[in-house]
Amino acid sequence: MTRLQWKQIGLERQHLWVSATDPKNGRPHSVPLNEAALEVLEKRRLPATKSNRQSGQEDGIIQLPLPGRVMYGLGRIPEAVTKIDHSLPPTKAVSEGVTIEHGRYVVQMCAGCHGASLRGGKIVGAPPDWPTAARLALGEGSVMPRYKDVEAFIAMMRSGKRADGSAIAVMPFASLKTMSDTDLRALHLYLAQPTAP
Repeated sequence: MTRLQWKQIGLERQHLWVSATDPKNGRPHSVPLNEAALEVLEKRRLPATKSNRQSGQEDGIIQLPLPGRVMYGLGRIPEAVTKIDHSLPPTKAVSEGVTIEHGRYVVQMCAGCHGASLRGGKIVGAPPDWPTAARLALGEGSVMPRYKDVEAFIAMMRSGKRADGSAIAVMPFASLKTMSDTDLRALHLYLAQPTAP
């Protein structure tokens, strides 16, 4: 497939098209949605990781259904980076250790799904059949009391299973299981404190 430089996306007579320039000859032309979507998706593809031979999927990568991939490829699903306020100064470096401060730093990775207040609920931008994110903040409905100590919490983060052996859906355990013991212990310490968000 020819590499294209994308100019615009349009809708004409109920057919999506992409106006592009061929870098080989500089001539403009239109490309139908299916070819254009595949090209855009190929350009945005994440670097490959160790393959999971049995499932055919890559470890740590969530596979979107075809409509989601097309919408992402066409820019209809925004990148997380667009939600960051880049005008803010960098935050102060946090020393690594089993501390509440380091746990507060580590828990920021959870906010995308569990919300800034860690109260859970519907995951913004997730497919409609995904379960809601669990409440991590202490209070009514929190999942934290299920993990009586840090060892139970770490076991869940490493295995993707609850204490009763049932699997936890959707969470990126392929990535989470690689977290250091220090990060996991700090995360548990932060989430277990009554003043966590």
